[in-house]
Amino acid sequence: MRRGGVIGGFGPASPPPTNVAPARFQATVYELEIPENRISDLDAAKLESTAATPQALAAALGAFGTPKILYKVDQTVNLFGENITLGTQEPMITGTTQGNGGQVFNSITYTSMGLVARISAAVPPNNSKRGDPNVQLNFLLSVMADSGLGLSENVNATRIRSIQLSQSGTPKFGKPSVLVTVNAADPGEKSRPVAYIVRYLFTQPQP
Repeated sequence: MRRGGVIGGFGPASPPPTNVAPARFQATVYELEIPENRISDLDAAKLESTAATPQALAAALGAFGTPKILYKVDQTVNLFGENITLGTQEPMITGTTQGNGGQVFNSITYTSMGLVARISAAVPPNNSKRGDPNVQLNFLLSVMADSGLGLSENVNATRIRSIQLSQSGTPKFGKPSVLVTVNAADPGEKSRPVAYIVRYLFTQPQP
């Protein structure tokens, strides 16, 4: 786990904040292949009502397919400014060439894949009746997928899905939130649409 850094071209981390408001932050990111005729049934509000725990949400997602957990975060953060980066360098086949003897050689490049969670907040105005800050939360996800385009026999090109989910508001301490986005399949693709679901929760930090 790294704080700050760059994943998938999402840009550098923000400068350190001047205010401090600690909170425990938990987040789980799921990937789910879903039938096209079930996309409209994947409702964030309904899923939120079943998301008391990450396991309970996974069970609810099981009605649509087999969910896969991509990332899990559990740490103390500063609501006024935190950058959490989880990532790896993954190989991508970018092309193939055939030698004189018939051997096939793959051209490979490495690219950064992973998750960036960015948390920021604004101090309420002095005349505001609300004591808690307004928190902006951004999830930036970079995922490798099969493009379905053949480079050679039994070798397909890969592509990168870039997904962004965001939400802002007063933190609902102790109550999980769910964000949903669906990456629909392109016309002519044989693969199913892929949904990305984020469950996150803020709680008071342990003394």
